[in-house]
Amino acid sequence: MGGCLSSPYAAKAGAGAPDGGAVPNSRFEQAKATRRPSEKRRNRLESQLIEAVKDHCANPTVKLKTMNSILMKFARIEPAFMELRELFKEFDTNGDGALQASEIEACLPKLGVEVTDELLNDIFKMSDIDDSRELDFHEFVIIIALIVLLNMRTKEATARDEDEVSEIDAAMNIVADAFAFFDKDADGSISRDEVEAALSEGGQKGGGSHHNLAAQRFKEMDWDGDSTVTFREFLISFTDWVTDAEEE
Repeated sequence: MGGCLSSPYAAKAGAGAPDGGAVPNSRFEQAKATRRPSEKRRNRLESQLIEAVKDHCANPTVKLKTMNSILMKFARIEPAFMELRELFKEFDTNGDGALQASEIEACLPKLGVEVTDELLNDIFKMSDIDDSRELDFHEFVIIIALIVLLNMRTKEATARDEDEVSEIDAAMNIVADAFAFFDKDADGSISRDEVEAALSEGGQKGGGSHHNLAAQRFKEMDWDGDSTVTFREFLISFTDWVTDAEEE
């Protein structure tokens, strides 16, 4: 992947802890303590995503066997991510590098999605992983993954924009395949042991350097420091990996 593969969210998860542990994230803790009225609906939507990811992990589009096999997919992923960046910029009407709920509402029809205000609210909150009430590009990709993995597009939109849709869908399915590479037990989340096991499959077995690499990669992905990596957290790191590859 070249370079450090660090996430802009890593500091929030306590990447600077000298013992490698997580530093309490006051913003995240505050977000957890402040539950909103849509919480049950939001949890149902998250449950649907978890089940979709688990199904994909059990039956991946392509079974990736090494980190290199993931890297080799980047050439196919990059055009879709570039297209998503252009879409993000198009709807970032005030040019502040973030999308507000009103901008997402304007964007969804172009993605072929018809949703109620209630569902829009839940999708936005589920993608707003740091509870900032606005979405950066990483969080925008979470919305795209939700749309693809939960089949939210209308049939008419899918038929009309078949080529564009298939490119983005293919990219999101590759991301899900990459998640499946790490999620060995297909339970919808990634543990540190699974990261170490996955990296071992690349031929780097044993030794302190391998253990340290696994710890570093896991810390990059574990945004909230709870010792598990969800698909949403994985998407943030994966977006960084693709960005690093684009810039090299």
